[in-house]
Amino acid sequence: MDAVAPGLGHPPVPSFWLRREPVPALVRRLAPRDRPLLEAHLRALPPARRVERFGRAVTDEGIARHCATLDLARGMVLGVVDERLRGVAELAPDAMPGRLEVALTLDEEPGWEARGLALLSAAAERGRALGFAVLVAHVGQEETRVPALLRDLGGRTLPAFGETILPLAGAPWPLPL
Repeated sequence: MDAVAPGLGHPPVPSFWLRREPVPALVRRLAPRDRPLLEAHLRALPPARRVERFGRAVTDEGIARHCATLDLARGMVLGVVDERLRGVAELAPDAMPGRLEVALTLDEEPGWEARGLALLSAAAERGRALGFAVLVAHVGQEETRVPALLRDLGGRTLPAFGETILPLAGAPWPLPL
């Protein structure tokens, strides 16, 4: 019998485990049934974090519209889950071929760094599995958490482009620009 994801009542999909006391947190692909958890997570972001995540101020209604458009059936949204959703990595093909964009949101509670690293590691693994060469985060200058986490995984910040990139297995490094 499959284990049940804590607090969610359904079996987890293939995932990464992050050890956290007293409950292990699960990083897994979010499914359509998780849309209310995702919306609640994004609505809980303070205004400054909403601007960091979306690049502009976003209302609760804007978050609801965003969540309604996400294709959760294709496994392109990952989440850190224990009794609630604590972090999200939304994945989408970038405008440049071979690059997978990641948009990361994390709660502010202790352990956010570990949850962020686990999410980005899972995003990189998903990108490799889908055949992408690079994981990229487009962030404003005020956002320091996501670039720092990607650099911890071996990424590189390109200030002129406003992005931090992480080459995935098999990609040339340094990447030709």
